[in-house]
Parts: sequence; C-alpha cells; structure tokens
Amino acid sequence: MSEQLMKCRRVLVTGATSGIGRALAEALLKRGGAVALVGREFGAVEALKLRYGERAHFLAYDLRDAAGFSALVQEAHGAMGGLDGLVHGAGVFRHATLPEVSEEELVEQMEVNLMAPIRLTRAALPLMSDGGGVVFLSSTLGERPILTSPVYSATKGGLDAFMKAVAVEGAAKQVTSNALVLGMVDTPMVHQERPGQAQGADQKLQEFAQLHLLGRLGDPAEVADVVIEVLGNSWMTGARVVLDGGLLMKEG
Repeated sequence: MSEQLMKCRRVLVTGATSGIGRALAEALLKRGGAVALVGREFGAVEALKLRYGERAHFLAYDLRDAAGFSALVQEAHGAMGGLDGLVHGAGVFRHATLPEVSEEELVEQMEVNLMAPIRLTRAALPLMSDGGGVVFLSSTLGERPILTSPVYSATKGGLDAFMKAVAVEGAAKQVTSNALVLGMVDTPMVHQERPGQAQGADQKLQEFAQLHLLGRLGDPAEVADVVIEVLGNSWMTGARVVLDGGLLMKEG
C-alpha cells in the first residue's frame, strides 16, 4: 500500500449517504480502505455494505446532536481499529435572504455546517493516528455570497478559519488540515428549489453550469479524487484548495 493510501486507510466521512460523501466513501473503499459512513439514512448506500463487507461501517447519527460526538468517534475508531482520516462532507443549504431566514433554518445550518465539524474534530483529534489528515468541504460562497446564502456563507467562512486552527493544533502530531473550496457540484443540494424559482430544472442547471469558466457542474467522483489527494498529502496543511470549475474567475 502506498504512503498516500496508508494515510487514507481508516477514514470517517460525514454526509456519506449521498453526493460527494457517498462518492468519497466508495472511492476509499475501492482503494482498499475502511470507512465509517456517518449519516441518518443508509438505504441508498446499502450496496456498499454488500460489496465491501466489514470495511464499510454505517454509523447513524444526527449531526445536530451536540452530546454524542465523542461516542461517535469512539465507535468509528473501534470499528476500524484506528482513525487516520476525517472528512467533513455533510452540509445544509436553506435559500433565504437575511430578513426571511427563520430561526430554525439559521440554527440548522450553523449546527450542521459549522458546529458539527468543530465538535467532531475536537473529539477526533486525540484519537487520530500521527500523520493523519482532516479535510473540510467548503464553498466559493464563503467568499462570494449570493442574495439567499447569508447564513450558509457565514458557516463556510467560519469553517475555513477553523480549518487553519486545526492545522496549528494538529501539527505536533503531523496531522494535516485543509479545505476544498468547491464550486457547484451535481448533488442533491444543487437540485433543491430556490425561492421564487420560475424556470424548469433543466434550464436551472444550464444556468448554474454557465456560472463556471468550464461551463459545467462538478462531478462528485472527481471531487472525491481530489479529497483523497489532499488527505494523503503529508506536506499540505492550512490550505484552501480551490476546485470550482473556474467559478471564482468567471466575470459577471
């Protein structure tokens, strides 16, 4: 097993039941790793258990529950025989302008997108192997908000700052911490309706694609490949790796 794959051999992934998290879990399993898949509904990924057996560990957990993160990490550590990597893939986006966002929507996004990664990383760092890695899935909306993203943008901006703090904290154990700054990836989050949306789904996706210099949305599998590269790199830490199809370079 290569040095990179050694660093990715036992990984906890949140948001592992769909989108990028599922693609990442499958990519790690294909490469021979063990994965603790954290989510709330595992019907969509049951095939992974059938295909990869004991290397795929399903851990049901609601990331809004502040009390159970230590037990969750302990369970993942025990199931895999250690913990080498941690990927924060779960995310919630509720489109609303600032005057319109409800308290429930505000709290949900803060809890899942920012507080859960902080709590989970706090619980995981003491148990992580020396030379392990943490990757946070961030967003271009953290630096270029849209009208309906005030809370989501705040959570991603905070996540980027926390990532750097984890890089400082983890350095003594050679644990790296990095963030992927993503453009629009073809996941269920992109397909959710926006307030006042009039156009059909196909037209909406075409418009989203044209926001990117490369004229298309990202694919979860190609994002997963980059996550594995970043997770396995032993001399990259505190970095924001932009993977956005040229969205931030596109004018207008």
